[in-house]
Amino acid sequence: LSPNMLLMFFVGFNAITAAPLYNRSTADFLAPKRWESNKPTSTAETAARVEHLQLQSFIWNNISYIFYDQPTMQFLDAERECEKFGKNLFVPSSVEELNSIANIVPEGKCFWIGMNYNGDNFIWLRNWGANIDNLPFQISDDEGYGHVSEENCLSCHVERNAMVVELHWAKCDTKRPFLCQQMPQS
Repeated sequence: LSPNMLLMFFVGFNAITAAPLYNRSTADFLAPKRWESNKPTSTAETAARVEHLQLQSFIWNNISYIFYDQPTMQFLDAERECEKFGKNLFVPSSVEELNSIANIVPEGKCFWIGMNYNGDNFIWLRNWGANIDNLPFQISDDEGYGHVSEENCLSCHVERNAMVVELHWAKCDTKRPFLCQQMPQS
């Protein structure tokens, strides 16, 4: 198979398998709302747009996820992008889920997940987040590594070779990749 044929297969496969999870048609999945006025006219154009976004979609424990490698976004913009498709920034419900997802997403990237600091408390963007005391990071009040301030949001860094999953605080206006997850059904 040529690289172009392989790309078209994976784009088609991802669109067909992921579209039902979004309650949208395949065309809507491949052409997010921001392109609505300029929808792709061909499969090749659609593939180019999906390739430009550099998405990785997967399912774990009956929940769908999308990892956005490109474009990178600030924390609030990433949360809005997830919400456009009925998702939210990843909020692990347990350390097991965090570690399982870390085995799937690309390693070596710091990507946004759904927690920030409001000056008094660490706040998950959704109410199902894991107990913060069980997560793999340290909170520090010193000015060194790990210092937390009001403009900090949480990102996750994965190094599989070192078997490391770390959570880091970063300024919320930093552009990073991000991970969206399907909102749990109520």
